[in-house]
Amino acid sequence: MNKQSLITILLTVLISIVTTKAFAQDIEVANADGVTIYYKWINDNKELAVTYLGSSCSAYPNRYSGNLMIPESVVYEGNTYNVTSIGSYAFGKCSALTSVTIPNCVTSIGNGAFERCSGLTSIEIPNSVTFIGGSAFADCSSLSSVTIPNSVTSIDGGAFGNCWALSDFYCWANNVPSTSIHAFEMTPCNKATLHVPVGSVDAYKKTNPWSSFGTIVALTDDDPNPAALQSLYIENNLYSTAKYTIDGKRISKPIRGLNIIRMSDGTTKKVLVK
Repeated sequence: MNKQSLITILLTVLISIVTTKAFAQDIEVANADGVTIYYKWINDNKELAVTYLGSSCSAYPNRYSGNLMIPESVVYEGNTYNVTSIGSYAFGKCSALTSVTIPNCVTSIGNGAFERCSGLTSIEIPNSVTFIGGSAFADCSSLSSVTIPNSVTSIDGGAFGNCWALSDFYCWANNVPSTSIHAFEMTPCNKATLHVPVGSVDAYKKTNPWSSFGTIVALTDDDPNPAALQSLYIENNLYSTAKYTIDGKRISKPIRGLNIIRMSDGTTKKVLVK
C-alpha cells in the first residue's frame, strides 16, 4: 500500500469519526402537525429517545418552540419505534418552548432535559416516568407548577434547581421518591406549597429536601393529575392500543385487572379487564 492510499484511508476514517460525533440525532421525523423532532436510537436501536439538533444543545438553542407534543411512537422507513425516553439536554436552552406534552410511555427524563426552558410555566409528567435526571428542569425561571406521578422513584440533584417562580408542586407518589438533597437547590421552596397524598404528608415533612417546602398539604380531587387515569370501563379487545400496568410498565397485551390504556386519540384511560 502506497503512502497516498494510506493517507486517503486515514482521512476517510477520521471524517467518519468526526461525522459520527458531530450530531446528537440519528433521525429526524416530522409530527402530524409538521413539527420536526430529533431522535437517537436506544436499547439496541429498538426504541427512540428525543434529543437535540447538532453537536450540542447550544448549537440550535431554539430548535423547539411553542406548544410541542411528543408522539408515543414514530414511523421511520416503514418501521414503528416507541419513544421511551427524553434524552439529556434534549430541550436544553429552548427558551421559546411554552408547553410540552409527554406521552404516557416515556420512562425517563435525562439530565438537563429541559434546563433553561424559561418559557415553560407548568409541566405534567405522565404516569410512566420513573426517573428524573439531574438538572432536568433547572433554571426554568417561569416554571410555577409541577406535577409528578406515583411512578417516579428517583430524582437526581438539581432536577428542579433554581426555579424561582415555583409556587405549587404536586407529587402523587405515596412513597417518598429517592431524592437528592440538592434536587431543589436555589429554589425558594419555603415560599411554595407541596401537595402529596393524604397518607404521606408526615413522611414528606420528615424527609429532606421535601421538608424545605413552606407548606405541605394533602392532595385533593381538584388538584392536577398526571396524564394517566381518567376513567374506568370494561373492555376485552384492547390489542390495537398501547398498554401499561397500573404502575406504568408497558405490556404487550392487557392483563386481568386494572390496565392503563393509551387510546388511538391520544387519551389515556384506566381499564378493568375481566
